[in-house]
Amino acid sequence: MDWHHNSGKVLDSEIPRIKHLVDSKGLDHYLLFANRRLGGNTDDKIVSRIAEECHLATPDVYIAGVEVIDDLLVRYSDIPKRHYLELLTAPLLITRDNLAEVIESMRVAIGTTGEEPIDEPVKRTLLKRKNELNGIREEDIAPLRKRYLKDTSTIADFLSSPVNAELLDKYNEAVEELNIRLPSLIALHGGFMPAWHAITDIMMNHDETLRRNNRLVHAVQFYMYWNCDFGRSDEDED
Repeated sequence: MDWHHNSGKVLDSEIPRIKHLVDSKGLDHYLLFANRRLGGNTDDKIVSRIAEECHLATPDVYIAGVEVIDDLLVRYSDIPKRHYLELLTAPLLITRDNLAEVIESMRVAIGTTGEEPIDEPVKRTLLKRKNELNGIREEDIAPLRKRYLKDTSTIADFLSSPVNAELLDKYNEAVEELNIRLPSLIALHGGFMPAWHAITDIMMNHDETLRRNNRLVHAVQFYMYWNCDFGRSDEDED
């Protein structure tokens, strides 16, 4: 359920059902799980509206985003084991959907990237240092740097454009989910680069838009790492 765009419509149809159950004494507490991450104070606004319009006390209404579900499954690790759920290899839903929209818009706006390599900005962790922090060997990152470093300035310009503010939000949501999942994926696959490739495979295997834009997917994933949005950097050490 995409709360950023559809929560109003969903609640318009759901609230009459809740009110009916409350009025008929069939409901005292309301709990809703959303398959999207709830950004900012979205959940507070939804809780307030449901409580007010359905005559429920605010503490009796709870909205849980996908981050809550992930946290519960990690905390109660016996649940995935008991039901044979491969939690860590499940499709990265938020990342996949959001990046598909970002990359498709990027393809339309800039087409095939082909700028010359650019100097590394001062504020970033230098790539060599970042590789050390993430346990990446030079021979593993060199092919990616050679092919996609030239694209980083184009991607940065696209994401920083005011007209793409909504797409930047989607990019940041994707980055957030990737970083949350990263430690577990590293443990599962035995290192940062195997986890990196596993993430690529998960996204490619579950979304046609990403499959069609294979090169841009790799370029954006390298940009995430190069721009210190993804993986460890000097800030983490500090």
